[in-house]
Parts: sequence; structure tokens; C-alpha cells
Amino acid sequence: MLFLWTPPHFWSLAIANEAEYRAAGVPMLPVVVGAERAARIVHWHALALVAASFVLVPLGGGWPVAVGAAVGGLYFLRKTAALVRKQDRRTAMTAFFASMVQLSALLAAVAVQAALR
Repeated sequence: MLFLWTPPHFWSLAIANEAEYRAAGVPMLPVVVGAERAARIVHWHALALVAASFVLVPLGGGWPVAVGAAVGGLYFLRKTAALVRKQDRRTAMTAFFASMVQLSALLAAVAVQAALR
């Protein structure tokens, strides 16, 4: 999950700080492809992450993981969809923090499932 979580997490932050990366000459995604395209890429990666989260359910994740994946995933997707509509610092930071909510919800759900065994 961390492999899929990392890109939308850091690219949201990169969109928020695009001007700084551009001024420093650091070729982060929004500097290279533009904030609008980067936001769409963030959203598609978030979709892949949420879909992969649900794969854990039949692999023993049970109902806690299904709930954690749904709640955290839908929240994150809502914020990345907003980022697609508006690429400003506030919206990008909201998506960045939503990624942490998503990961926390999923990890907490895994911990609950482990405790129930």
C-alpha cells in the first residue's frame, strides 16, 4: 500500500509548492507537466490506491479493512477530485493531508482486524 500511497501523497505536496520547486530548478511532477495534469495524475493514482486497498479484504482483511478502505479512500478521492477542479495551494495541501487520513484509516483497520483474531 505504501508503494501506491507515496506518489499521490508527495505530488499533492509538490503541487502546493510548485513555485518553490520551479525556482529551485527541481523537476517535480507539476513543474514538468503542469499543475492541472499533475492533479489528474494524483487523482488516478489515488483511485489505484483505493482499489488496491479493497484487495486486502478477501485476503483476510475482513469487515474492518473494508470499512477503513471505504472511509479513508472515499475521503482521499473526494479531496483529489477537488484538486483536479482547482489547483491552488490550499486544495493541494488538503489532498496531501487527506492522504495521511486514508493511510491512517487503513492501518487502523488492519490493527483492529488483527486484534479481532
